[in-house]
Amino acid sequence: MTPTLPPLVSDTAISRAPSVAGSKEEYVVWRDFKPRGRGVLDFVDDMFERLVSIRLRIDWRPGIVMEFPASGGEPHSYEFEFRAYRAVMARMAALCHELGSQEVSPYGGKGSFTDPRWPHVCFHVDFMNTPAEQRLELTPVFSSEPA
Repeated sequence: MTPTLPPLVSDTAISRAPSVAGSKEEYVVWRDFKPRGRGVLDFVDDMFERLVSIRLRIDWRPGIVMEFPASGGEPHSYEFEFRAYRAVMARMAALCHELGSQEVSPYGGKGSFTDPRWPHVCFHVDFMNTPAEQRLELTPVFSSEPA
């Protein structure tokens, strides 16, 4: 049985505190995430927002996230320990099922989906979520037409 996902929040409902009190420093989810009421769901929303707004793809392994600009610029790496890593992978499988109509195991696989908040973006997911291996490759593919 596939779990039912809670409704998506609008991107205007996502609020974050600045990285440094009173600063206008860029919010980097890997560095600045603070748990809010929806836990992993908030983290995934923030991750998607970052990928779409800055046009990045990521390769995330336990302890490190690599960001690759879609423009081909220099990649950036961030040390990032997140205890709910495996829950994020399970969320990717659920999104592939609910938004992409694909059966993807929570233990790994490939799939794609379009989040209604960004209808011109199709997220391609390739992940492994086992005790022996955890990784996530997430690539937003932008188009001029809604998916």
